[in-house]
Amino acid sequence: DTQAVIDRFVVVSADASVVPTVELRLQRSDGDYQWFQCSIANRLTDPEVRGIVMSMHDIDARRRSEDALRISELRMRSILETAADAIVPRAADGLILEFNQAAERIFKLAAVDVIGTQYTDLLPASSENGMWVRKALGAFRSGVPMDIVTTRADGEEFEARISVSRTSFDGRTLTTAIIRDV
Repeated sequence: DTQAVIDRFVVVSADASVVPTVELRLQRSDGDYQWFQCSIANRLTDPEVRGIVMSMHDIDARRRSEDALRISELRMRSILETAADAIVPRAADGLILEFNQAAERIFKLAAVDVIGTQYTDLLPASSENGMWVRKALGAFRSGVPMDIVTTRADGEEFEARISVSRTSFDGRTLTTAIIRDV
């Protein structure tokens, strides 16, 4: 992180109107690192200061939380993409948020063509259980698997077992279906 600070000092020395910031780590006496956000200001022409001033703000807790979140997201992405079952989360408005590789394989649809479309578009209106499942997705019972007949993009019918769960956070609801080709 030393070079990042030196680079900012060079910029500030050349142009006093620039006040760059940089996030950097400082090593503590126990050997661990602590994150800070630093602002560097050129006050060489200020007769009371006559120097370059660096102010630091402790952002260690925020950076560690961000790192933990990134690791958690990578772990969840790995699970999502290696699952054998289709995992299809949707927002409260019914729009599909994710469509994993198993979902692409099972439904013979590309994620790019499905994400942002209505969740119920995956279920054919002609399916004997289609309307029942659509109602269940709106007023679902979490964890109770349902057997349905649905179709792939090429029109081939297949039997599937669907489990639906709902999670609420901060006033938002996320519904996730796990669909197994049986």
